[in-house]
Amino acid sequence: MRISFYSGSTFLTSSCLAALLFTGAKPASSQNTIPADAGATCAVSQSEFEGWHAGGTNANPVFAAPDGFGAQFTEPCQFFKWGAQTFLWLTSSAQEDYVFDQSGFFDVVHDDQGTEKIAKVKVTPNGQGHPNIFALRGVKSDIRGGSGQAGGGGALVSQKGSLTYYGMHVNDAYVAFRHGMSEDPEAFNFTDAKNTQEFQFPSTAEAITQIVKYGRASGIIDGDGSVAQLAGTLEVKTSWVKADTVDRDAFVIVTAQVPKFDTSLDTVWAADGTESIELAMVGMHIAAPVTGHPELAWITYEHLSNTPIGAYLYTDTSGAAATYDYNSDGTWTFAKSGASGQGNMVPNASVNAAGDIQAAEGKTVSAQDIVLFNPWGLAPMTANDLANNTDLVSLNASLIALLGADENACDKYFQVGGIWTDGTLPKYQDYDIEVGGLDLANSTMESFHQFGAQKPADFTPRNCFDCHSVSGDNASAPEHNLGVSVSHIFQGMKPYTP
Repeated sequence: MRISFYSGSTFLTSSCLAALLFTGAKPASSQNTIPADAGATCAVSQSEFEGWHAGGTNANPVFAAPDGFGAQFTEPCQFFKWGAQTFLWLTSSAQEDYVFDQSGFFDVVHDDQGTEKIAKVKVTPNGQGHPNIFALRGVKSDIRGGSGQAGGGGALVSQKGSLTYYGMHVNDAYVAFRHGMSEDPEAFNFTDAKNTQEFQFPSTAEAITQIVKYGRASGIIDGDGSVAQLAGTLEVKTSWVKADTVDRDAFVIVTAQVPKFDTSLDTVWAADGTESIELAMVGMHIAAPVTGHPELAWITYEHLSNTPIGAYLYTDTSGAAATYDYNSDGTWTFAKSGASGQGNMVPNASVNAAGDIQAAEGKTVSAQDIVLFNPWGLAPMTANDLANNTDLVSLNASLIALLGADENACDKYFQVGGIWTDGTLPKYQDYDIEVGGLDLANSTMESFHQFGAQKPADFTPRNCFDCHSVSGDNASAPEHNLGVSVSHIFQGMKPYTP
């Protein structure tokens, strides 16, 4: 860990800053490896990598926000590299906090009341002494007012007994757009020729310029707004476990206020107020518009030591198909050594109406084996998916090699994949327009609802867009057909006063 000392303060200055000094014993862990012999179809070059820098040095870099509106996005690799630079930017810092934890970003906090599609939420600014407020709820935060697993009440417990906590974050451009649309709807009614829906997320440089101008005038966006202009209206979801259950030096670490539970009984953990603890990041979803894509492009990241990943095919440097075999031997955050890659991943516990963690009948509140069923977001052993798999393997392998010179956590996370459309706003199961990882899931956020891993009776989405979509013509709930309904928190967000 690289620590830089300034007058009167200690600031972490490297990208993906892992932790403050740690003096206790470090739990051992295994991690997935990324093949180094993949064809370089989406590799990041040294010069390209250096071009992402906003300061520091190669050994201690700070990364710039990528420009999502400076060019047309036409190839999958463009989306994957945009997602990679976004992740490195969000998890870098020249200050005490990571970028997503500094001023310019807001934590999304949920009220008790919410509807099926529109959660009642407010935003609290990050930085300037504002605490992180994360939640542990079994039901996904942007659907029913909790924060956690998609599609049900499952509570994810690590092998070391930590609950998994969830955060949601939006940037200043997102907040400015929401309030601009509240105050003057027609002025912020962005549309395009590709779709019939009104009020879409901004997907042109001109629209972002309008939002930045409004945000600066209203006091929501500080400074010159240049970062907001590049990043657009950005939404980030994160997942966390207790930092003392993992090797801290290998993780992004923050302090957050989270729900506290009485764990004296093994069948129910009763809610018992809140506590402030250090957390280690295990997953991140990134969702934002880029040029011509008001549906939001989704990219997901997770830690290499979370779970074993399923077998997959990729193309090696000779042009031949190679196989990465499933191997679960070792110590993982969410699976025991030797865990089956074919198991039916079902939670042992869920969150009940009182906010307690309740074990399923005949079980205790305890860990269950989780694997990443569809690495790279597709049916990974299908020859048709070779190009997608190879792009992501080469991207991750190149970045891990470029980041490995620094003693930080950057090279311990990998991009699982991404999904977007042809620019058309998605509707439920409208797979013909979707591009990228049609089976995309994050093992820490969709643990129990990975497509093909099990068939729950009440929830069978295939990917992000089965939930984050527009409803079509719905006379009884027309707000669900607006373009911005691809984000479930947007319309229910309460006004923010700087």
